[in-house]
Amino acid sequence: MTHGFLKRRTHSGCTHHPETGPRWLRLPRQYSWLLLVGGLVLPGWLAGQSSRAGATRVELETLRDLSRSGSVAITSQELMEIERRLSAGDFSVGDQIMIQVAGVASLGGTFTVIPGPSLDLPDIPTISLAGVLRSELEERLTDELERYVRDLDIRVSSLMRIAMFGAVGAPGFYHLSPNLSLSDAIMSAGGPAPTADMGKVVIRRGEQEIYGKSEVTAALTAGTTLDRMNLHGGDAVNVGASSGSLVGDIGRVVLVLGALAASVLSISALVN
Repeated sequence: MTHGFLKRRTHSGCTHHPETGPRWLRLPRQYSWLLLVGGLVLPGWLAGQSSRAGATRVELETLRDLSRSGSVAITSQELMEIERRLSAGDFSVGDQIMIQVAGVASLGGTFTVIPGPSLDLPDIPTISLAGVLRSELEERLTDELERYVRDLDIRVSSLMRIAMFGAVGAPGFYHLSPNLSLSDAIMSAGGPAPTADMGKVVIRRGEQEIYGKSEVTAALTAGTTLDRMNLHGGDAVNVGASSGSLVGDIGRVVLVLGALAASVLSISALVN
């Protein structure tokens, strides 16, 4: 069933692929044109400061290509994360998308990304977000909703679901803006606890540590944003505790008790 504001109309299905640069930029030396393009699009990206929704596809592709050519030095982990974003996109289950559509109240509100990843909106077929970057989200939704809504006027923003664990004031999951710096993200979880050691912050994705202590320390010092760090919904920021702190002591006690319990069970099994 559709409402009065919905209108089915044909859609060209054309996809716009932005040009990476005119042909005159392609200088004879291999990759030299990338240096010029990089000089145009990378300064704000590399600084990690942007009021936009996130890095564009051109920026990510340029940084990837500059890295491959040796013109820009980034870590292998950063390169892998950039390639992941270009392939899989930025959205994962649990992320939130805020939508405002002028004159269509039912399409406004905060919606949670579902498996796919996809977006399920009222009276609209499920919209796939696979391969979509945050910077491409508004264009993606516009292309889909223009099929059904007359004179579409849409505003879109998104939040990523990040875990804040360890020595912070209020550990848990938070929906954060990708433009937030890593240090501000930690503050959103109540800031470092008195026992925190900010030199022991790591970032994990599942069981994998994607950023170690030195890399996170550099990001905190530079004010790097979550988007610039290529973080993904579900990633966990773990703030370590200082040596001899209660948090650290409790962790060690738990490990010792676990080992003792395992030993007791083993002995009991042998005796019986």
